[in-house]
Amino acid sequence: MAARPRKLALNSGNWWPLNDAYRHRYSVVGNSDFAIADLQQALERPPENGGLPAKLRQQVAGKDRTYLFRSPKFWREGVRLMRWGEGVRLVFRSEYARKSLAPILMRGTVVAYIWKPAYEKLWPTSPEAAPKRHTREKPPRREPPIYGTIRQKANDLYPQGYDLIPTNVLIDEVYTALGKDAPKRRYQGERALGRRSKR
Repeated sequence: MAARPRKLALNSGNWWPLNDAYRHRYSVVGNSDFAIADLQQALERPPENGGLPAKLRQQVAGKDRTYLFRSPKFWREGVRLMRWGEGVRLVFRSEYARKSLAPILMRGTVVAYIWKPAYEKLWPTSPEAAPKRHTREKPPRREPPIYGTIRQKANDLYPQGYDLIPTNVLIDEVYTALGKDAPKRRYQGERALGRRSKR
């Protein structure tokens, strides 16, 4: 037996504009069609089965009315969501739906809301509650031991620093001091010393 849904206060601060919910879902899934599909499916489920309770607030000629939609029938047969600018709008599913719902949706100012606590159970909005993506970090690249030897010999040759010594000259002197011939490809010495060849 399904649990009986509790009453929701119409003036509670837990009501969240549907457009804000859409923008949050869009920021997570990265696609407007997917975000709308997720919200539509949640709205079409009964609240006791993990669905999203919703309400509409309408203001006409200074009068404020609120409509609470407990039944998913409103979303299944009456309206569907469609992208509109940076948000969504409600679109009639049929001419019958248009005639029956026009007094609510086509008069004055209308804003749709969803029950945020129910939304949070489906898709947490806080970074701490959202599932973390585990990425495999690459281990730091180990430099060849010769790099340290080259830097140490350069420091021995120039205790005061070798910033002003041309790269080619420095590499030749380092390799000579190490008793080695300087290689034709000097990328090893350049990388060890953090330099590029001067042309």
